[in-house]
Amino acid sequence: DTAILSIADLAFNQEMNFDSVDSNIDKFLKGPVFLSRDLMRYFNEKKEGNLVLIFQETESGVLNNTINAAWSAYCRSFLASAAGVEFFCLGIQIQPDNTNDLSDFAEFVFKTIAGCKTKDSGKLFKYKKNKFFISGGVAH
Repeated sequence: DTAILSIADLAFNQEMNFDSVDSNIDKFLKGPVFLSRDLMRYFNEKKEGNLVLIFQETESGVLNNTINAAWSAYCRSFLASAAGVEFFCLGIQIQPDNTNDLSDFAEFVFKTIAGCKTKDSGKLFKYKKNKFFISGGVAH
């Protein structure tokens, strides 16, 4: 089983306003956090599986940045604690100007999952258009 969690579509939405803060935090932050927690429990019980957390550094809007920064921090923290889990976990960071060609990105994600070994659990991989950069170790 493989689960891929991302809030990258937040960057494509219209600018959030203060009236929608609660619903957007629920939708784009609380939902993925609770889902990742439950997936971690599920994969740990099965002692197998892949959990991929995708986050994007974005420049769109103050509220969008706040939610994306919180998701980014959560992903980094989750990956840092993934060393002792019974399943495979990795993170992928997207740069803001690299979201136009989703087919290249999807290919990168699936090749990264296929090419990783158990010892790679907790690593952060960085995707850049036309180039693939891999972080040197556990996410930091």
